[in-house]
Amino acid sequence: KKRASYNIVENNQVVERATQFEQMGLKSKDALHIACAVEAKAEYFISTDKAILKKLCKNLQISIINPVNFLMELEERQ
Repeated sequence: KKRASYNIVENNQVVERATQFEQMGLKSKDALHIACAVEAKAEYFISTDKAILKKLCKNLQISIINPVNFLMELEERQ
């Protein structure tokens, strides 16, 4: 929490979004982390969890990406 750029406070929108992610098959903590990232308007959610990457690969709210592909994407931007 000390290193966080944003502190997302629980609200109905975050809980509803997390519930939607859970319904897609994610574990509750994973769903909540991603819902918070969306609430913070993060461009990316970086994960090595194959279940998250597979289940949310086509999510339009945030780009779910593994670290290697993220670094490759950053290099392409430069």
